[in-house]
Amino acid sequence: MNHWLNWTVALIYVAIVSFASFGLLGGSLHGDGGWAAMIFLCIGYLSTLAIPVCFVVFLATAIRNKRRGKSFWYA
Repeated sequence: MNHWLNWTVALIYVAIVSFASFGLLGGSLHGDGGWAAMIFLCIGYLSTLAIPVCFVVFLATAIRNKRRGKSFWYA
């Protein structure tokens, strides 16, 4: 499977787990959860920023492979 698609799926998982951990630690945007909750919020936010980048690179790689006659899914 294309490794960029693997990264995209992994980042979606990281974002979900990070935001869930933020909520479970009592996190809110005014700091009730402490520093641990804020770390999970930052990890979740950064992963949501990276998801579209990885997906666009996956599409570009897949299109390039398709034009070269290779399989669409493999890098």
